[in-house]
Amino acid sequence: MSAQFLRGGLKLKLVITTFKNISANRTNDEGDIVVLMEWTSAFSVDIESIDTQHKKLLGYMNTLYDALTEKKDEYTKTHFTLEEKYFDKFNYKGKDAHVIQHKEFIRRLGEMKKQITEDCEDVEDLLEFLVNWLIHHIKGTDHMYVECFHEHGVK
Repeated sequence: MSAQFLRGGLKLKLVITTFKNISANRTNDEGDIVVLMEWTSAFSVDIESIDTQHKKLLGYMNTLYDALTEKKDEYTKTHFTLEEKYFDKFNYKGKDAHVIQHKEFIRRLGEMKKQITEDCEDVEDLLEFLVNWLIHHIKGTDHMYVECFHEHGVK
């Protein structure tokens, strides 16, 4: 389903799915919640604290303007910090490549936010990047550390 939104002078055309009656989120004209991507068990790394954080990251990405705020940046850094703490604590051998992905994500997000702020374009590119990155990172790279974390008692 496509929807048009006008906020802050930005006209956005997004491919969305909707669901009703969840409070504290932005809604469309019918009062439905606009969702870019829903959490499924396929994203689970079977580590409750990290799954909870991934769900929260997904929630931020479901609202464009949350994805463009400092609140989102701070939470992303908090999440990455937790993962990287475990990498160090458990001497996770995939740490270096994983941390590079985190740094690249933060760098690229910063560049895109700056570009959007300066010329109010490429919002759809930012959303596509956020959603694709989250899907591929959690379902790919993050699943690689699950066995290591489980062996060290993180659940």
